[in-house]
Amino acid sequence: MKLPLAKQMRAAGDLVRDRVPVVDGFIDFLNKPLPRNVGWLQTLGSLLAFYIVLQTVTGILLAFYYSNSAETAFQSIGYIRGELRLGALLLALHRYGAGFIIMTAFLHFTRVYFSAAYRKPREFVWITGLLLGVLLTLFAFTGQLLPYDQHGY
Repeated sequence: MKLPLAKQMRAAGDLVRDRVPVVDGFIDFLNKPLPRNVGWLQTLGSLLAFYIVLQTVTGILLAFYYSNSAETAFQSIGYIRGELRLGALLLALHRYGAGFIIMTAFLHFTRVYFSAAYRKPREFVWITGLLLGVLLTLFAFTGQLLPYDQHGY
């Protein structure tokens, strides 16, 4: 007789829980009830962190093929876009990810400001976040100049 899916999942969870003691604390963490005022807007910080990791990974991968001299930078971008396998996807993820970072950071700062989450005892976190926002904006600006194309000039 086959068990229903919910019981199968519980049985699989018990199997892992019996062998890995760390899982208990993680499951308790996941089952912890959230406050009533928590919604989707509170995920903007995590989304911003995901975009920063995405930018870091795609930036490192693009750095393998990018040439940073004024004479060959445009050609290296053409090589990445046209000849490198999945290069166009990698370049698009990096390019549009930069825009998503700026938009998400703005939305996150706006949410923090209007929910007054910058007040004591989190004022240092707010100032640090604003400084990181300025740094992200500077990174986005310098990234626009790197291809040495008409837009960069």
